[in-house]
Amino acid sequence: ASSFHSDALFVQNLKNQIKSVEETLDRLLDAHLDSTITSEEYIGKKQKLLNQKIDFSEKLKAFERKGNRWLELSRQFILDSNQAIIIASEENLEAKRDFLKKIGSNPRLASRSLLLDFKNPWAILSETSVASLCDAPHFGENGDSIFWLRDLESNQNYCFQRAVSCR
Repeated sequence: ASSFHSDALFVQNLKNQIKSVEETLDRLLDAHLDSTITSEEYIGKKQKLLNQKIDFSEKLKAFERKGNRWLELSRQFILDSNQAIIIASEENLEAKRDFLKKIGSNPRLASRSLLLDFKNPWAILSETSVASLCDAPHFGENGDSIFWLRDLESNQNYCFQRAVSCR
């Protein structure tokens, strides 16, 4: 939510800057038409303001092209969290090390356990206990998985295996 809020502020700030430049251009034109400034001064200042407006507009367009950044980050987080299960079950120590670097910092050993300071969004996931996931019902009254809105999930054994392995 904080990232979304800062993104919205960034977009609003760019729009305000564009509007401010447009208002300044209007005042500059009025000053030129009133012969308050010379044509040379008008042309020089107008070009400078137009360059600023173009710069702000390009930044806004570039940001809007990447506007679904939060969605892509969420997608990548889900894929990475699923990859964690695979990496943990493998014997590849380098892959484990690289994954741990990605999700946290300050690794340390205490009582034969590895401790990490998790980065966001991994901190949220680390606070979710496996027991709470296992205690939650995985199937509704009619036997359908409650994790999905549709009748069947593409990997139909996944929820069942997860429910069985937790018990």
